Amino acid sequence: MNGYVGRIDILYAPTDATIQSAFPMLIRTANELGIPVFNCDEGTVSEGALFSVGFNYADLGRISADMAIEILVKGESPPEMPIRQTDTYQLFYNSAQFDRYGLPLPNAWKTQGVEVAR
Repeated sequence: MNGYVGRIDILYAPTDATIQSAFPMLIRTANELGIPVFNCDEGTVSEGALFSVGFNYADLGRISADMAIEILVKGESPPEMPIRQTDTYQLFYNSAQFDRYGLPLPNAWKTQGVEVAR
């Protein structure tokens, strides 16, 4: 990341297994270099990401449970079932990270988002 210091203002860290497993180190390094990080997962906000807009894992779990019932109880065929996903997204933010970087927290986020404490 050192080759990019001074060349980027903010870093998007995708939700992928490699990034997620190294997320604490990524946040520590980004904080040292003064580069805020955002993601699309609530858990990363609690680990130090500035904010995320992502789906709620509980909603996704309910959809998965409904699908399991259709397969196990109702005898539906998995290959014939449509792919499903949640269409409900939530804004999560870390006000401590906004303070760290001297960024103003948008007022709308205080009412529309969910503050995630670190």
